[in-house]
Amino acid sequence: LFLRDKMLLFILFLLFGAAAAEESWAVNFNNNGECGQCCDKDQERPHLIIADGFSRPPFAFIDADGKFTGVSYDVVNAVATHAGWDVEFVQDLYTNCIASTASGIPYPPGPATYGSWYDACSTWAGTDERKRSSGFTLPYTADIRADLFVRPSDVTSFASNSPLNVELINANVASQLSLEIALRAAGLNNVVLNPTFTSDTPTDLFGRLISGQTDAVWVIDPDALTSFTGQVVVATNSAGVPVGQSFPGTSLQTRKGNTKFINMWNKAFTAWRTQMPEAHAAICTKYSVACPQ
Repeated sequence: LFLRDKMLLFILFLLFGAAAAEESWAVNFNNNGECGQCCDKDQERPHLIIADGFSRPPFAFIDADGKFTGVSYDVVNAVATHAGWDVEFVQDLYTNCIASTASGIPYPPGPATYGSWYDACSTWAGTDERKRSSGFTLPYTADIRADLFVRPSDVTSFASNSPLNVELINANVASQLSLEIALRAAGLNNVVLNPTFTSDTPTDLFGRLISGQTDAVWVIDPDALTSFTGQVVVATNSAGVPVGQSFPGTSLQTRKGNTKFINMWNKAFTAWRTQMPEAHAAICTKYSVACPQ
């Protein structure tokens, strides 16, 4: 009888243990922000939810048909397809995407960034300041630069405290902060900004600048600049220091310490880029951005 009872307990253990193990394989990035065992097993396909907090052409934006497009969208989809993952893009408030603390309805059951709603946010540069509170993957574009463009006659006219009407591409507060940092770096601490946020193209912004509708524009990687050579220039201080700021290339931003996601993504991205370099180059060419070296 004792032996039979032990055998019965052993069989029950095997049955329940197998069920628990089977359930554990269903864990993916959408439970507690951890990848779990599924990341190491071919039979499970991690389902990633990637958020985009604002429209930022050409890196990530919604096209005229209401569809996601851009460098980040194409790269993430290509890497996911190559690695055999499922991926879903979600558009949310900028503050929700990064901090997950502002008002707004989160996408259920999204995990990641600070408050664990999404696996990652797209289109972010891993600056030293941001790395203090967030984790970043390898960049999939080369370093980028933002500059303050003005008319040639106004190149050094911003040393006073006169209000400066400036249009900032990308329509977000981060653009204004980066401009303020660039102004301070150039010693132009007294400039009073009257910012207008816009998601228009650099061509639109340069056109309004040349026509006198605005004093300056803050543009990131202006592909259209060659069309306006001699008509717009980068603003400088009286010593000729340009008003601009360089940023690391765009990458995925997630929670600080989310090493499982970062390591898995970096491994898959490196494999895709190594095995299919022409695919990455084609995406960069399509959107007129530079691939990292």
